[in-house]
Amino acid sequence: MRQYIALLSICIAVTSWSQGVEPTAIPAQKLSTEPVIDGVVDATEWAEALEIATFYNPVRGGRAEQPTRAYLGYTDEAIYVAFVCDDTEPELIQAQQTRRDSNLENDDRVVFAVDPQARGLSPYQFMVNPLGTQRLNVPEGALENVRWQGDWSAASRITATGWSAEMRIPFRILRVSAGQTQLGVALARYSPRRAESYLFPNTGGYFSLRLQTLWQGITIPRRTASVVALPY
Repeated sequence: MRQYIALLSICIAVTSWSQGVEPTAIPAQKLSTEPVIDGVVDATEWAEALEIATFYNPVRGGRAEQPTRAYLGYTDEAIYVAFVCDDTEPELIQAQQTRRDSNLENDDRVVFAVDPQARGLSPYQFMVNPLGTQRLNVPEGALENVRWQGDWSAASRITATGWSAEMRIPFRILRVSAGQTQLGVALARYSPRRAESYLFPNTGGYFSLRLQTLWQGITIPRRTASVVALPY
């Protein structure tokens, strides 16, 4: 009986993680020029990137109440992500944390989640608040000290209509293999004062960054060994 209950629990868990998302896949678009990571989402810099124009509210259903759009692209070296977060009350945007890797739970923030294995596993979560404060959540079993693999960068700006953010994430942090053609990705925006989360892809009534869309068509060159020097 206990074995039956355990098996049933596993089946339920697998079913919950395999819920469909919309869209199931998005195309990878390679950038010929790297955007400048300064928090200003310039249309010319991001013209070659994939525009994600619609985010969804998994609690209320349907589209996000506060318009949000993102841009996603890559080069041979890194992933580039940008967010434009409109806000009808920009003076109420919450951004207090300034120390890197501090808890951003009470700040407005955006998240780029990526599963290098594209299997719906717990993803790397790259977060930034409107002040440009960065936080990285590393999945269990992954390399915790990413400084040995290189750093990632981000910047943000508060504007008259909301705020914007940009990220650069080197592939070497993720240990993506040469020849790999897809990643699992999800993007999110959090507004703590509204207690709302906006997601892409559309996960229906489920809220989980393990429910990802497949980012397909990536071409990653074979890498040579590199030396990273850090202060002792």
